[in-house]
Amino acid sequence: MKENGSEEKTTKEPKFYILLFVLAVLIPVIGPLVAIFHADKFRKPTKPILLKITGYLTLIAGLTGIYFISPLIPGLAQKESIRETELKGNLQYIASKINDYIYDHQAAPLDATDLIDFGYLEEFPPNPWTGEPMIPVNFNSDNNAGNFTYIGSKLTGVEGDNWIMVSYVTPWYYLIGYGKKSPGEDIDLDGFPDHVICVEHFNLASGAGVDDIPQLVDVL
Repeated sequence: MKENGSEEKTTKEPKFYILLFVLAVLIPVIGPLVAIFHADKFRKPTKPILLKITGYLTLIAGLTGIYFISPLIPGLAQKESIRETELKGNLQYIASKINDYIYDHQAAPLDATDLIDFGYLEEFPPNPWTGEPMIPVNFNSDNNAGNFTYIGSKLTGVEGDNWIMVSYVTPWYYLIGYGKKSPGEDIDLDGFPDHVICVEHFNLASGAGVDDIPQLVDVL
């Protein structure tokens, strides 16, 4: 049965608010302060008293702008947290479909797109940052925010003239979800964060746990 993730589109991040905040600090605050405290050093015909008055008025206007813009900054951080929570939910949803595939085929998908090709998904859930369907990406690829990396166990075999012998392995997989602003986990242990927000994994072996799955750092 085909299913699809949430179709709700995510509103794009209002980056211009951050730009306005930076401009509100750099232009109407720092500039006037320099004018106020160094007005006497300017050469004539500039009149220091007029420069100071202008500086005070501009400073008041700048502080007023910051007063109205600053409440928006915590809101941006909250939106980032909401998107990361949505990303985790999306990965859990995709993982549930991979689990269904494994139980039906006794093997992990060769590629994440097999879920679509075999009818387990119509499309991947929406990327929390872009609103477009998530896409599988390689680990450490560019523009991976809101997308995921799939790594799964592979079938091995030997092919003859008229026969193929397949060697089955215990199915397992890793799903790696990436954020945008948060440094995230350092899953390749190179000392630098990889913007990884969450990792889903699975092993079908009876009584098997995470210790029975290959280490993530070894399969990246």
